[in-house]
Amino acid sequence: MNVRSNIWKLNVGYFLIELLFFIPIWVPFLSGMGFSMNDIFLLEAVFAATLVIMEIPSGYFADIYGRSTSLAVGSVLWFAGLVYLALFAGLVPFLIGQILLGLGASFISGAQEALVYDSLIEMKEEDKYRKIQGNMFFYSRMAATISNFSGSILATVSMRLPFYVAIVPCFFLMVMNFTLVEPKIHKSKAEKLTHFKAILKESFVNNKALRSILFYGGFLLSFTLMTFWLYQKYMSYIDLPILYYGFVIAAANIVSGLGSKFAKEIEDKIGVGFSLVAIPISLILTWFLFFFFKSEYMLIFIVIASFFWGYLLVVVQNVIQNLVASNKRATVLSIRSMLTRLSFVIFSPVLGVLTDKFNVSVAFLAPIIIVFVGCGIAVFVLKRNKIF
Repeated sequence: MNVRSNIWKLNVGYFLIELLFFIPIWVPFLSGMGFSMNDIFLLEAVFAATLVIMEIPSGYFADIYGRSTSLAVGSVLWFAGLVYLALFAGLVPFLIGQILLGLGASFISGAQEALVYDSLIEMKEEDKYRKIQGNMFFYSRMAATISNFSGSILATVSMRLPFYVAIVPCFFLMVMNFTLVEPKIHKSKAEKLTHFKAILKESFVNNKALRSILFYGGFLLSFTLMTFWLYQKYMSYIDLPILYYGFVIAAANIVSGLGSKFAKEIEDKIGVGFSLVAIPISLILTWFLFFFFKSEYMLIFIVIASFFWGYLLVVVQNVIQNLVASNKRATVLSIRSMLTRLSFVIFSPVLGVLTDKFNVSVAFLAPIIIVFVGCGIAVFVLKRNKIF
């Protein structure tokens, strides 16, 4: 085997890991068990907190011991978490399951993208990164579409059935990740602690442009995650039948996949600067509509918002890839993921309280205000540092 095989395996991996058939019914499933929206955000915050604690160490692990090793470890932990959710019930068991999933995701996050890029470098085809990364995210969205559509159908038989089915593709992912090949560029073992400290210093102190794009991406992506769960609650708010949850979320995944697949072409035409400004403005306008209107016609805006999420992921990843060296890349990408989850831990309780105390429409006020201020500052700094 050679590094070229990594590309198709990672394509398959991006597909398999998104076959989470319980995602479209996660909020109504937990609500049916008596969980408040605050409890649901607590579960997600524990998952996020696990990632916050482990993201940088796991990214460092990938830089030193190899991206392929990190992916193998992560897939085992991810499999264990899914098995735990399928077999147990209640707040405490679900918290344990979320911790296992968080540990698995931390070893996978960043290492996937970095292994793609470093494999392309060894193949002397790194100019294909944006296109390949966009395609991989497209495949992941297609997998999510399939699992969302079929998951809501499975839930009409039993709300537990989607959890059992999700274990099967994860098993194959775990086996396949043990066959990945480490690029030669990462065979050397640099000074470990010095290497780690240098990356942190560059990310948060020395490189203002890198710091700004990390906060921009981490901050904005966290609110796209939070509003995803609010969208499910909004569907309940308008009394949408459970069968159609998967239809709406599947449509959103198709459109988000298109946003990623054509991100290179769109960015080449409108520019990175316009993209970084237009994405948060578009999302804020969409959230305003959810605040003002209670209607089934609002479901189309869930789909529209998903396009900007898919496009955002590729744009942010590409800016980061261009700002850091190969031996630092996995750690820096993990820092971005860590900031996403840290924002989730800090701000998601606000959305939970607003939803339980008032209603889900009022909860959309939080991302509107916070994203406007946070992303505005980050874009200003990026402009001053001539990133666009």
